[in-house]
Amino acid sequence: MNIQAVRDFDKECVYPEDGWYVSPDGAFAMVTDGCSEPYSLPDRPPFMYPGNLSGGQMVSKTVQKVFSMAKKEDSLKETVLQANEEVWSVQQEHRGKNVARDDAST
Repeated sequence: MNIQAVRDFDKECVYPEDGWYVSPDGAFAMVTDGCSEPYSLPDRPPFMYPGNLSGGQMVSKTVQKVFSMAKKEDSLKETVLQANEEVWSVQQEHRGKNVARDDAST
């Protein structure tokens, strides 16, 4: 069974950023909780990534994608590092090359 979902349980959430993933064999499960830079609608909307995704949505979906492609023999540490690199790469591509790895506002 391959189960994936993205959902915030707050009915007023404009950009749902929470999600979860279970590997097809059921051996691995995770919960993702994306975090966007602060925004205030309608005056200060969040930066949107391709697919009309907020930063938190992009992070959740990217992490889920990397973990869904991981093999059983891959180490958890290496998969987390790979997910982090992929998120950073997407940020640099769409926010500019001077995005710092530890910049929480991106």
